[in-house]
Amino acid sequence: MWLFLAPTPKPELHPVDFYYTGDRAITSVSVVGDFKAHTIVMTKGKDGKWTVKTSLPPGVYKYSFLVEGNPAPTGSTVTADEKDEKEIVVTPNAYNAQPGISGDGLITKFGIKALPLEDTTSKAIGRTVILKFQTRHADVAHVGAIVRQDLHQKSYPLVVTSSNALYDFWQAKVVVTPNKPFEYEFLLNDEGSTLHFGQNGLQESSMSTKDFKANN
Repeated sequence: MWLFLAPTPKPELHPVDFYYTGDRAITSVSVVGDFKAHTIVMTKGKDGKWTVKTSLPPGVYKYSFLVEGNPAPTGSTVTADEKDEKEIVVTPNAYNAQPGISGDGLITKFGIKALPLEDTTSKAIGRTVILKFQTRHADVAHVGAIVRQDLHQKSYPLVVTSSNALYDFWQAKVVVTPNKPFEYEFLLNDEGSTLHFGQNGLQESSMSTKDFKANN
């Protein structure tokens, strides 16, 4: 199987401020989330508000507050591109350069990624792999995969199985011959724009939508 070379953007960090307001008798508040391996201790201001500043790369993050070491309701304000009760969205700069709209013929390259596949074996079916791919949310009309094994080639459409505010996650289930190597690559299409994602990274492609929408 190929080792995919994803586009390598420059390191990107965005400032994020957390605020928590509670009983003035509180002596310690910290924030914990899936963006850090440890809790972040907050500082209490003269107005009784607890604050902390940090920097995060683009992503969708879950968080919660610890008050006196115990879980507490989410604070009143989180400064980021978007806010929710227990979720923050840090939007990459590349998303501001062009809209993420399926059908506009533009594909945002930031966020395009081949994800680790799932590999299972069944006596009834044989070897089944689930190909996984990531694109910007609501930005790409179609994603397909071309699978090659034993000089045979098949194309498979991927479908969106889940999404968040930043990304769509695509999958396709593929049956291959056990104990034999196979290769695969991806094609992304949005109206007149098609990109090829394979062992040489991301490139423009002249293939049309019909070349990978059908399961041959």
